[in-house]
Amino acid sequence: MPRVARAALLVFAATMGFDLPAPPVPVHAVWADVALALAIGATLLALLLRLVPRPQAAPGAFAAGIAYLGWTGLSAASAPGATGGRIGWVLGVTALVGVLGATVTWTEGAGGAPMRDRLLRAWIGGALLLGLIGLGAGALAQTGHPLRWLHAGAGELGLAFRPAGLQRVGLLAQLALVPFIVVLADGERLLGRRMRTAALTILALVLGAGLTRTLLAVVLGVVLLRVPRRGARRFAIAGLVLAAVAALLLDVHGGDARGIRWRIAAAALATLKAHPLLGVGPTAAIALVGWPGPHDATTSWDAHMTVLDIGARAGIPAVVAFLALVALTLRGLRQHLQDPLRAALTVGLWCTVFDAFCVDVEDFRHVWLLLGLCAGYAASAPGVTGSELSERDDEEPVEG
Repeated sequence: MPRVARAALLVFAATMGFDLPAPPVPVHAVWADVALALAIGATLLALLLRLVPRPQAAPGAFAAGIAYLGWTGLSAASAPGATGGRIGWVLGVTALVGVLGATVTWTEGAGGAPMRDRLLRAWIGGALLLGLIGLGAGALAQTGHPLRWLHAGAGELGLAFRPAGLQRVGLLAQLALVPFIVVLADGERLLGRRMRTAALTILALVLGAGLTRTLLAVVLGVVLLRVPRRGARRFAIAGLVLAAVAALLLDVHGGDARGIRWRIAAAALATLKAHPLLGVGPTAAIALVGWPGPHDATTSWDAHMTVLDIGARAGIPAVVAFLALVALTLRGLRQHLQDPLRAALTVGLWCTVFDAFCVDVEDFRHVWLLLGLCAGYAASAPGVTGSELSERDDEEPVEG
């Protein structure tokens, strides 16, 4: 059973970014969810049969995840709309918390270091494959013969070439963010020198050609990894925060000086103020905003800002639980000495927090995998580096 759980989790990590082809189900799902269900089920069974020790990593963080799930359930139960949509929402959040729990279970402490490396390699490999397909799809579109069944790369900027293909431009960039940081910090150990160079090149092309706001998070990650002086680092972070605000002020959709994102944020904030405790649930609109200008026909939007999106959907208590999960995970990472992998995971999580300023990250599978990897790493013995843990006995955990 442990072998099944670990194998299924690796398949999930490698394929979680593939949005196409979509499985024939009435809700949005990906084929990686099948592997995820198997991983969660096998992990629960292994825990019940005591084939694996009960995880101790960041217990406060996992409790926060459970609280987030519980409040989502309360919000769904009280929300109007179709029962199927509300049940699907709760099942989706349950699966995300399951990603956290399964990842922590199999990557906790010294014994989980080899599995942690394998999960990172699987994530990196999946991102590289998606990136190559996206770059190829973008190049094909230049010939005037795009594949209609793939996601288009033009997007909001109206550019002819942006990598998409089997995943949308924005999510492809966000999926590649942590792999880029990990490869930059610890890629030679994980992949080897030549493969590290190739991976960095491909991921940089995907992130650069995508021209999304995630590029700001990439720059932040490079600064946090490469700038040793605290003064210079703080100066750089301040500059990036200002750049993020400037990016929000840019109206890439045209027609309105205020910008579509500001109007969406204002509408979502109004929804949050009207429903502060339980939100409006999964089916009601949280931001009805005119598109492309303020006087055009209204369109329903997500908040495009994680805190606002969670609050408008599920209420302020859900926001508190989600932020507690992230904060407690980061706190656990601070208890260990600096080493390349620890640095990469910490910076990757901080960059994801930064990216959450302009993106709704709470529903992304890879974000919950990252949280699980960070929480599992936080259970490593203080003073022992991640590289040393990975070089220890690579034996399978004792089963039975």
